[in-house]
Amino acid sequence: MFQPTLGSLPELNLNIVKLWIPLVLLFVTMLMSSLLALMYVSVPTLIVIRNLTTLCVAILEYFFLSNKIDGFSTASLLGMLLGAMLYSKHDLTFSIRGYALLGVNIVGTSSYQIYMKKLIRLPIFENMGSIGMSYYNNFISLPVLVICAGTMGEFSNFDLKKILQIQLIGLILFSGIIGFSLSVSAFALNKLISATSMMVANNANKFSLIILSEIFVQSTLDVSASIGAISVLLLGCLYSQAAKPLSTKLLIIIIIIFTTGSAVLEYGNININMMHIV
Repeated sequence: MFQPTLGSLPELNLNIVKLWIPLVLLFVTMLMSSLLALMYVSVPTLIVIRNLTTLCVAILEYFFLSNKIDGFSTASLLGMLLGAMLYSKHDLTFSIRGYALLGVNIVGTSSYQIYMKKLIRLPIFENMGSIGMSYYNNFISLPVLVICAGTMGEFSNFDLKKILQIQLIGLILFSGIIGFSLSVSAFALNKLISATSMMVANNANKFSLIILSEIFVQSTLDVSASIGAISVLLLGCLYSQAAKPLSTKLLIIIIIIFTTGSAVLEYGNININMMHIV
């Protein structure tokens, strides 16, 4: 029953490790930069700025995978960039260090998607299933993560008594199951869709996460930032529907709303500032 998912698993040898190491290093970079960024920026900021990965992946696909980008797709991606710029301008948790880490995350995630796409097309990995890919990715990542943990002094905070608590063991087990499911589904999707579409799929569920974060964690969005965030997310979803005629009309509507809303808000801010000066 699991054979299609497991597929053909090549023997783990030095050649396999050499091919997989760049992917693992990018994976660790992506993971650590995302976690470290959350120390300085809010969850909505992480989600919105990471959506720019779609733009970065599209550019890399054009140069390294020879994927064409039509005018509609370009307009969608540029709209996402403008939305992210508006969001950043009105981000209440703006942090240069946080945004720098997000920049590293964008580059790492984009490179990860492109390299993975090239890797799974190699004859040696052609028949490997998503579970096999997840196994290699996670297994080879372990020594790299151990080295990173030692370098950053994580072992000095290691407390075996706390870790052995049943509640923590349950949470770790639950997160492991979720992580395994995400890893397997990601590798399976990468065999079916383009790298850019993969990024859109990854970010399509982010809108609900922003809402939940605003309600249950901390409210960090004003009206302008909300418009920027919604524009980035909607245009990201719209990008994946580029081949459909209806999407052109939707794009025009979104751009009009985005431009008009931004202009009204900026005009209101200017008037308020002038009143304060007077």
